[in-house]
Amino acid sequence: MDDATTIATWAGSIKLTLEQLGLDSDAIFFEAGIDPELTKSPSNRIPVTRMTVLWQLCVCASEREDFGLLVAKNAFPMTFHSLGLAISSSQTLFHALKILINHSRVVSDIAKLTIVKKIKTIEVMVVLDKQQSPPSYESIDAFLATVSSGPARFMGAELKINAVHLRRPHPVTLQPFVEAFGDVIYFNSPVDAVIVDMNSLTRFVPNYNAEIAEESEKKLREYCLNMANSSYKDKVSSILESQLGAEIKDGCPTIDGIAKELHLTPRTLQNHLKGEGTSYQIILNHVREKLAKKLLTSTHYDIAHISSLLGFASASNFNRAFKQWTNFTVKDYRIQNS
Repeated sequence: MDDATTIATWAGSIKLTLEQLGLDSDAIFFEAGIDPELTKSPSNRIPVTRMTVLWQLCVCASEREDFGLLVAKNAFPMTFHSLGLAISSSQTLFHALKILINHSRVVSDIAKLTIVKKIKTIEVMVVLDKQQSPPSYESIDAFLATVSSGPARFMGAELKINAVHLRRPHPVTLQPFVEAFGDVIYFNSPVDAVIVDMNSLTRFVPNYNAEIAEESEKKLREYCLNMANSSYKDKVSSILESQLGAEIKDGCPTIDGIAKELHLTPRTLQNHLKGEGTSYQIILNHVREKLAKKLLTSTHYDIAHISSLLGFASASNFNRAFKQWTNFTVKDYRIQNS
């Protein structure tokens, strides 16, 4: 079911890029079935299916296979509402990455970001939802180029990129991609990912502002909750989806922590969920199952790493729970759905 959306102001960066190239942006937007007026507010969301058509039309009209990289140059903190402000006001790039990992759904909920920590590097991977139609290659180009260049542009701190993996085919003209990502780029990769130097993440950011950072993160949490429907079940699911699957997180999500996010006591939240015919554990299991299926079919992570990302104490506990949910072992499910 194709119900994923993208923040409308991201489309605003596309519109600006078209205009800089001397193209009729309104005509292209209307051809894609998108009202250009939507791009003026980050509160608006655009279906990813429409955005994919828009990207394709833009590449065709501009005759630029690097169109996504051009759009990245027109992305600014406010393009991503409070997410951009929270990231740009972070104390370190590591904290900025933590915010991005936990709240990437603000940009689009077509995918989830996950990471793998190595000794000297961190791999930031875009995990697509296989139940949704895949986004365009250009949208991934634009997003990863923004992630790569954003720290230097918005925060005064350079992020050292060791390598970039892209699912897209090898471009005819390589140079724009080298300028955006560096010399080590792998095309036709099984996943989209950026390999980041660990040391560059620990440096303090010159533009750090504690007051702006705190206020921005508060607004970011509010925005994410507003993305969910009005039920407490959907709000809890939204928070869990942003926290599970991210290795950079402060422990496993608990009902106490979720209740605090919602400005409720745990007992009050339990009562609200009971009134909706559910419970925290039921919602947690549902989110874990959904994310487990995505990670098993869309990544090369080993079972132990996935169980850790989902907050299980051990791989055996994960396998036991997964068997209860699906009647499949983790290994059998991965084999049948690879």
